[in-house]
Amino acid sequence: MKNTYKYLGKDECAFKILEDSNVLLNVNAGNTIINDIGDQHINLVNCIISPLIPGLLSDRNWIFDYINYAPKDWDKATWIQRSDLSFDCRKYELHVNEELINKSKLIKGNFFYIDDFVSNANFGHFVHDLLPAAKLFFELSKKITKLTPVFRKKFKYKNQIDLFENMFISLEQCLYVDQAVILENIYVPRRQQNFGSGNFDNNYYPNVDFNIKGIKFAQRKIAEIFQADFNNKYKKIYLYRKNNYSEQHSVSGRNFNNLHILDEFLLSEGFLVVDPSFLDCKSLSSLLSYAEIVVSIHGAGLANIIFSRSSTNILEIRPSTGSWRSLEFTSRALGQNFNSVSTKNNFDGQKFDDEVLSNIKTIINNS
Repeated sequence: MKNTYKYLGKDECAFKILEDSNVLLNVNAGNTIINDIGDQHINLVNCIISPLIPGLLSDRNWIFDYINYAPKDWDKATWIQRSDLSFDCRKYELHVNEELINKSKLIKGNFFYIDDFVSNANFGHFVHDLLPAAKLFFELSKKITKLTPVFRKKFKYKNQIDLFENMFISLEQCLYVDQAVILENIYVPRRQQNFGSGNFDNNYYPNVDFNIKGIKFAQRKIAEIFQADFNNKYKKIYLYRKNNYSEQHSVSGRNFNNLHILDEFLLSEGFLVVDPSFLDCKSLSSLLSYAEIVVSIHGAGLANIIFSRSSTNILEIRPSTGSWRSLEFTSRALGQNFNSVSTKNNFDGQKFDDEVLSNIKTIINNS
């Protein structure tokens, strides 16, 4: 037997796109108890959170603001392809097995919703989906007693843990849920984002004020906390991504059949090759805060530009098939000088040819 939850975001939520491209979310949630207490967040009472369901459930409503991470036909989304979940694309309804939620216990207190839909295992999503909430958590913590962040998944990487504990609070003070529970009082960052694909520019919105102010707040705090402890002489940094040599990225269009051409070219241009997965936050800050230009292939590694200054030149190399523009928005919100170059499509992967390398060189020389 499955319970039905109506998605808040289609008919029940009205989106108003302003002239400055900020997006405001106006909630009309029927019987859901929502206290609208500001432009930046909403307050939900007695809602259900489950490690198996993205977003929150409240009185037959599904509060989930990442519609951009789902395909056009929602039932084909990987996180919907489970026996305990199904989705009606015509009615925008989520169907959940009763066993998942019927025995949910009530946990009292004040909680803060942490986006861990993808952020726990992907540093890119951690930076542009989760870190902007640090500003809101900091402000709410001054007004609300014992505000506790709530998680469903643990972070995969040490740098995520270090950043979170410096920007929010110790993870030991957070609540992890390994089964469906009812939270007495939870504060949810209010936002809606659709960064679109490189192939669908009309779906690109620079996002809500929440993310713009939040990512700038994160940049300032990170610069204060992880102060550079040496004067880096390397002004050109290439964020290396070893996974691009792997066939596992063939589906996403990020398997480059002659990536060594780019590596050799950037080395000849005086770039320092850095694999950020081997460095801690302090080292990354010391390297990237002094860099004049940072080059990276599209992927989570590019999110390390959060350690760079606002004046830094950023060059993202994209596959010809297009890419999510979340990191472009992040760079622009940080005030950085962002550029991108697309590779060529070949029968066995993405390819760097003379034209692509010439375009890259032109951007480097003009930076």
